[in-house]
Amino acid sequence: MTNRIKFNEAVSKLLSSNNLGNTRDILWKVFDGSKCNTNCGKSLRILILNTPCEGFGDIIFAKKIGEYLRKWYGAKVLIATTDPKGLKSLGEKGTNIVKLDSGRMKSCRRFKNLRIPKKIQKQDLIFVAPITSEFTVDLKDVQYLIPYASKTNTFFFSEYNNKSKETDFPTGIGSNKLGLLFTDPPIYKRAKELPNPYVMSYIASDRHIPRSNQCMIAFIQMVTKKYRTTYSRLDIVVPSWMGEYEYIEYFKKHIKKLIEDYTNIILRLKNGKTIILYEENTKTNKKNNILALRADIYPVSNKKIFSLFHHSLEDILVTGDQSITDVLSCCVDKNIFYQIAGWKLSFGRYLAKLLPNKYLIKKSLSCGTLKAINYKSDYKTFKNDWDFRKNARPKLNSIILAARARKTSGDFALLAHDIDNSRRLSSLKKLYQ
Repeated sequence: MTNRIKFNEAVSKLLSSNNLGNTRDILWKVFDGSKCNTNCGKSLRILILNTPCEGFGDIIFAKKIGEYLRKWYGAKVLIATTDPKGLKSLGEKGTNIVKLDSGRMKSCRRFKNLRIPKKIQKQDLIFVAPITSEFTVDLKDVQYLIPYASKTNTFFFSEYNNKSKETDFPTGIGSNKLGLLFTDPPIYKRAKELPNPYVMSYIASDRHIPRSNQCMIAFIQMVTKKYRTTYSRLDIVVPSWMGEYEYIEYFKKHIKKLIEDYTNIILRLKNGKTIILYEENTKTNKKNNILALRADIYPVSNKKIFSLFHHSLEDILVTGDQSITDVLSCCVDKNIFYQIAGWKLSFGRYLAKLLPNKYLIKKSLSCGTLKAINYKSDYKTFKNDWDFRKNARPKLNSIILAARARKTSGDFALLAHDIDNSRRLSSLKKLYQ
């Protein structure tokens, strides 16, 4: 009975429509405001398409969307990705992963250049999560890979603050955005390999974002100045690329010019070696303060990164959409500094305004500055206002209910078919007049 009422409402909306493109939304909009409990999508099969582009965050994005769909609706969710190993390293079950064959090139691939080597069951919904800033929404591109993808069963999620206005779920912050993909952090257990007070940093190398060395130095200078009188032994967890030869030589040359508060500065590598970046003569200087740059910690699982963030001191430097999301998920009381990539200027500006954190307004300050030594954060309001789970769920509820109606009601299935295949609004309307 409910489906019949909703179907009649959908037909009424169709007949009053004046735009063929907008008819794709009629099916789910008639369920707007309807409740959808944890079992309402139990009968549905959902395929998430994920083609990461120069970043591990894109894989984390897809995994989070998958977790939402399973938890909220009980749906059966597969994730098809060009990086199945990366997805599996995050804890995704192998039975939920579909490998996308991309040939030699693994990153930034259009769907028409991919194939699914193993046949999978037909899916009820297809989510592209995320469509990266390198590409625009293109249903035809998806149809090369999934021929039955259509206007009414395929939906696109943007990456944070993507400029494209065509996505169904524009994630990010600011005008018309649906928020960040927060998660509920696991139980925190302190890492045994970090017994000393430590600060967290995780940024891309200058192969990906220019002037990463200067960004790292600015952050190290700020936190050493801040904690010098409190901790005679301080660890800073740094990205593993700092253990490569060219970066070791760079930091040997520049680090002591900027950091005057520690008599010994060492770099610990993943292979167990310790590199001395600076060492004062302790016979002439009684101080023996040790700063250890810990390039031996990463990589770690997504679960462990929450623990590292939680037990660290209050200042954190990160880059990437999902890294900053994870910090906010677990630790709204941390002072966040952010390596802003050229293609993320809009996101950085909105973070500065909405967190708020005035130091993120400029690249020259966003990695850390001596001016921010006394900065104290308060991001609780931001997290509440920009939680994707709260802002986007009503629309997702409607899409799930519409997909279920198509699966259980011949009328809805036929209407979806007609909307998908009609080229003119007038001819579509004639079918239901």
